[in-house]
Amino acid sequence: MKYEKLVEYSNTRFRRITGVKRAAFDKLVEILRKGYAEKPRRRGRTPKLSIEDLLLATLEYLREYRTYAHIAASYGVAESNIYRGSKCADSLLPKKRSKNPPLSKQERKDNRKISKKRIFIEHAICFVKRFRILSERYRNRRHRFALRFSLIAGICNFDCFA
Repeated sequence: MKYEKLVEYSNTRFRRITGVKRAAFDKLVEILRKGYAEKPRRRGRTPKLSIEDLLLATLEYLREYRTYAHIAASYGVAESNIYRGSKCADSLLPKKRSKNPPLSKQERKDNRKISKKRIFIEHAICFVKRFRILSERYRNRRHRFALRFSLIAGICNFDCFA
């Protein structure tokens, strides 16, 4: 599905399809635009997909576990284009330190910003694992798993926000 069609959808339907809120999607597009602007321009054809469509394809890959071949077929481009476009999401991940060229001050500052946001998610996952529904094998009936997990998530939300 192309981005032009998603623009018409409501905020809730947009989030159900992409997995992120519209404001977060717009921020990601801004970050990618800045990254592409800093990248040196190479000669050749102009890309068939816009930055929004590349981000949307990356979200489809991460969220729906579809292969690059299936996503490329739905967008009408080559598989390698989708693969290269999904690599742009690496700029949103923390950089790893190496022995030879250590991280610069700016990279360490960026890692701290990312870590400050990630810590809330890590704590929420830790809280759910305390109930051992995710940390151990689930031995009850499968059709009750969603209900129990929802109850535990509700307890977690009540504990954090009440």
